[in-house]
Amino acid sequence: MKRVLYFYPDNPVAKNSGNRTWAMRLLKYFKNRGVSVDFVSLSDWAHDWDTASVDWLLDNKLATNVHILFRKPPKKNIANYLISYKLPFLLKNRDGVLPDLVGNRLKHQFNAILKQRQYDYIIISYAHWAHLLKNNPLVGKAKTIIDTHDFLTSLFQNHKRFKLGASFEEEIKRLRLFNEIWTTSTDEQYIFSQFCKGSDVRLITTNLDRNHLQEKPISQRQYDIIYVASDNPHNKRSIKWFFDQVYPLLPQNLRICIIGRITAFVNDYPNVVKVPFVQDLSEYYTDTKIVICPMLSGTGIKIKVVEAFSYALPVVGTTRALDGLANKTHNGCLISDDPETFAKYIKLLLSDERKYK
Repeated sequence: MKRVLYFYPDNPVAKNSGNRTWAMRLLKYFKNRGVSVDFVSLSDWAHDWDTASVDWLLDNKLATNVHILFRKPPKKNIANYLISYKLPFLLKNRDGVLPDLVGNRLKHQFNAILKQRQYDYIIISYAHWAHLLKNNPLVGKAKTIIDTHDFLTSLFQNHKRFKLGASFEEEIKRLRLFNEIWTTSTDEQYIFSQFCKGSDVRLITTNLDRNHLQEKPISQRQYDIIYVASDNPHNKRSIKWFFDQVYPLLPQNLRICIIGRITAFVNDYPNVVKVPFVQDLSEYYTDTKIVICPMLSGTGIKIKVVEAFSYALPVVGTTRALDGLANKTHNGCLISDDPETFAKYIKLLLSDERKYK
């Protein structure tokens, strides 16, 4: 049996963002192929780990062992907190380059896991955490894999004192530490493969649990529009743009459903239903006509778009909705960055059955 050490900083059991959904599907992939996974995460990163989540992973045999580590020392001893964590972190990340989130405390805990057994594969999520394996002799003969999730240089560009060249160079240096580089985006695969010649840059397709068939007639579906999103900064900008500039151009009798943590940033409207969390999105996808993806920024493939395709639902989106897709045209999406055209596409799909199909 192959043994994998899989580091992912968030709680995938929550499934309230695209990246968490991706991590959960990866765990299910390993389980279905008889791979033993030691799962490593952070208690003080997502702040939503609890005993129930750990037990759920173990009970469902998605992980053989679960290790929840701490990135920061407790603040009870403020002197130790400042000297051992805060000051080194600020000094290391003061120059506007891609942040390095690996401190001595975290690396010590991670190394303690590596000392317990040898692994066939070690997977690290995000280049932020790449230095967990930098010059680390405890890796042994394991094949090392970085699951990039996103092009972090692009995500980091709005930070103060951002330095494009230095950040991109740093990200590439971190990726080159690994035998394999995983990305779900064809765009990012192209970029990384140009600069990481010594590593195998792989495009990992977004796998879904099953194929979905729309059985309910279009006319009987409860919602005209659905939008699923977490509350990251990109989604906040996107939903603001939609309600500020597109929503006023739409008929006020349209039934709109917003799902996910993004609902906390949506005002109350008479024709808008807000659902902060659902365990299974299928009941909503099968009861809607259109999915929107009004992204203005961000990187990587949009899980919400792929999910819409799996339910045979058309997508109205902005240019960023196509990120990561190999086929940018004739793919089930109507695309515009102009609010009036975006609204026109929604109205067209809802009024023209031939165009919808």
